Amino acid sequence: LPLKAILDELPGELHEIEALVEEAQSKVNSITENPEVLVRYEQRKEEIAQTKEELENLEGAKDAKRQQMNSMMTNWEQALTNCVEKVNVLFSQYMSELGCAGEVRLKKGG
Repeated sequence: LPLKAILDELPGELHEIEALVEEAQSKVNSITENPEVLVRYEQRKEEIAQTKEELENLEGAKDAKRQQMNSMMTNWEQALTNCVEKVNVLFSQYMSELGCAGEVRLKKGG
């Protein structure tokens, strides 16, 4: 277990453990006593919040554009399909008059 490994690495004497605790506490205190660190932390926190908001806005705009594009594509694709069907009928008739067979199809991508 990871916790057991950590505990096994700790010194066996109480005064050694207390010294480690004091050292860790002084590191923590030095961080919180430095106002510049807190100011930078708050700035980064605000930047992250703004970036998240911008990302959400961009994702919303992307979704709206995707819906708009899909709507346009549906209309365009239907018009193209109708055109290809008409060309196919005329082409098939022409080929039939020549004693041949043929057709025109619209191949749609994956």
